[in-house]
Amino acid sequence: MNILITGISKGLGLELASIYASEGHAVYGVSRTMPNRMVDEVKWHSVDITKHSCRSAIHQFVLDLPHLDLLINNAGCGSSGYQLASVDPIELETQLALHCNGPLMITQAVIAKLRRAKHPKIINVTSRFGSIVRHQQGEFANRDFGYCYSIGKAAQNMLTICMQNDTSLSGIIIAAMNPGLLRTDSGANDAKHSAREGAIAFVRKVEQINENGAYHAFGEAATL
Repeated sequence: MNILITGISKGLGLELASIYASEGHAVYGVSRTMPNRMVDEVKWHSVDITKHSCRSAIHQFVLDLPHLDLLINNAGCGSSGYQLASVDPIELETQLALHCNGPLMITQAVIAKLRRAKHPKIINVTSRFGSIVRHQQGEFANRDFGYCYSIGKAAQNMLTICMQNDTSLSGIIIAAMNPGLLRTDSGANDAKHSAREGAIAFVRKVEQINENGAYHAFGEAATL
């Protein structure tokens, strides 16, 4: 497969790139900064997906590919602002750009390549903190959570739903994937899996996805 993954500088993205490359796939990865470790088989390019220029940068990056089988919109980071008074509107704009506008622009840049694949998939990496249902149910009551990150991921979830309902994208499987509780730089204090473990489960779950929806890498319930 030809695969494009965003946010491969560390954590889940880096492990996903490493696993797919080890399995013989052609992996193209982007991030703002150089990966913590370079994987020889992965083609890397520095791209800031929060900038409008990312569309042309990505377009050029995959220009020589005849098609793209899999796009994983993984780039993201946590936020501060655990109480209303400390929420920074500028940080909120950054989170929306990173988790919603970025995946939108990346997908726009490669949609023609995806349409040429036999069984194309778009996977948007989501989070429990982006689930409006889980917030409404009080799952995060009486504990710290970042306003900006939650809002950014919730916006991304709506982007995923809009794409799933877009008739112009018929033939492309579009899914939200919760990678589970991973011990990464932005992971929660109740995280229990390493980034590598999460990536292994993620890859296997992607193989099983054959219709639009929301999924969890470790088979737990996934809600948007």
